[in-house]
Amino acid sequence: MKKIRFLILSIVLFSLISCKPAKKDSSNKIKILSTYFPQYDWTRSITGGLENETIQTLLIKNGLDLHYYQPDQNDISQLTSYDLLIYIGGESDKWIDDILSSSEDKPSRILNLYKIIESTTGITPPDEHIWLSLDYAKICCNAITEILKEMVPGNSEKYQSNYVDYIEQLNSMDSTYKSIIKNLPDKPLIICDRFPFYYISENYGLKYFSALPDCTKQTSAPTEIIDFLASKLNEYQLNSIFVLDDSDKKISKSVILAAKKPSCDTFTLDSMQCTSLRESMGSTTYLDAMRLNLETIQKALN
Repeated sequence: MKKIRFLILSIVLFSLISCKPAKKDSSNKIKILSTYFPQYDWTRSITGGLENETIQTLLIKNGLDLHYYQPDQNDISQLTSYDLLIYIGGESDKWIDDILSSSEDKPSRILNLYKIIESTTGITPPDEHIWLSLDYAKICCNAITEILKEMVPGNSEKYQSNYVDYIEQLNSMDSTYKSIIKNLPDKPLIICDRFPFYYISENYGLKYFSALPDCTKQTSAPTEIIDFLASKLNEYQLNSIFVLDDSDKKISKSVILAAKKPSCDTFTLDSMQCTSLRESMGSTTYLDAMRLNLETIQKALN
């Protein structure tokens, strides 16, 4: 996949961002609402050192999977009361678009990261889990930095410095992924779950077979899918399968049973869709989660 250029022109950002006057609270802090953990953590990194001037809130937390999330009235009220709303803008965020289009009261600034990526690359992202692409993460961080600089010009230098440091970390992570994965055995990942890791597979050349589509609410797979995955497990002489961080492991257990491989190991990949599970997996930041996923893939395929 060709390297994505992530320079975002000011005119593109301006056209995609609502620009009403900021409505600060009595503390005079900028209030930022992020719907999911990845953009929350990106923003936390970009505003590092300026915590006394920023109030950050994560909307979907406490282990709620974004695919099953149902906003209550309090969430809807929160959505319109912030200075800056940062959301992904994919299929699972249609409820946000509906609220914003029907409500007269809106956040002072609105950042739809899906549209930012479309405008920057000229391509509609094929999968809504854009945070699992390090290239897209760079584009999103650039957009977040630019809007923060516009909102608080006095902090522009600090935002830019933090952004440059964070981009270096993302580039380093990207290089590590490439160097490690290219030296792994040419074997597929057997995903006994949904598959939100399209970008990791596409960007680094990983083969995979999955039990379910990426955004389905299904938790079970038909017998023919179980048998198919079991056959691939045996065909490639694999001793490992993968599940997501919120998996009930029913599919994986069925695949192991069908393949007659009781000693097969089950590895967990972090989709960053269920934030409360992050500490138990030893991961506390976006970069930690990406690093842990790579280490897990490396261990499983070796």
